Amino acid sequence: MNPTTTAKPKPSQTIVVPDFEQIPFQTDHITCPKCGKVQSAKILHTWPKYKYLHQCVDCGFKITKTDWKSIE
Repeated sequence: MNPTTTAKPKPSQTIVVPDFEQIPFQTDHITCPKCGKVQSAKILHTWPKYKYLHQCVDCGFKITKTDWKSIE
């Protein structure tokens, strides 16, 4: 082996990136805690817990589960 050439290690397992467009979801109406804009957001039905993550369309604030405020 040439000392200037480095061999890249092979990954031990295959990495699978999920296609979020095919994950089941439900739509929820929420209020942005920063600007107060009411908007629709998706709750992804991931396993073992649902994913609550949305970026506000008005101010760009990232709304997580702790900031999630549903409107009834």
